[in-house]
Amino acid sequence: MAPSSLLVRTRLLVLTVNEDGSITVCYSWDAAPGTTIKVPVVVTYPDGTTDEVTVTVTVEQPDAKDNQKYEPKYEGKLVVPGVKTTSAPSFTDQVVRSVDVPEGSKFAITDGFTAPEGCIGGD
Repeated sequence: MAPSSLLVRTRLLVLTVNEDGSITVCYSWDAAPGTTIKVPVVVTYPDGTTDEVTVTVTVEQPDAKDNQKYEPKYEGKLVVPGVKTTSAPSFTDQVVRSVDVPEGSKFAITDGFTAPEGCIGGD
């Protein structure tokens, strides 16, 4: 089916609200990275009632390197002596949405790190 509800065209933005509620956005190439626009969307239910929700769209840098697109984070953990503890990384994108670990990413302890005395490595 063809998109319905709304088609907005401006110098910087083409926005379509599709029949299934999804939003299709295309920003102009000259939009500055970090530019945001808040789009109010009205949901009309079959019984005639409505809800309003705001969709925030943020422009990212199209040629950004992976370390500019993603922010890795590890959750701090309490370690009990003699018990193995694991902290897995999580990643967010420029809009602070959770994303999967980028394919091909590799992990290693930083060169020069010295573990506290008494620590042993390995499994």
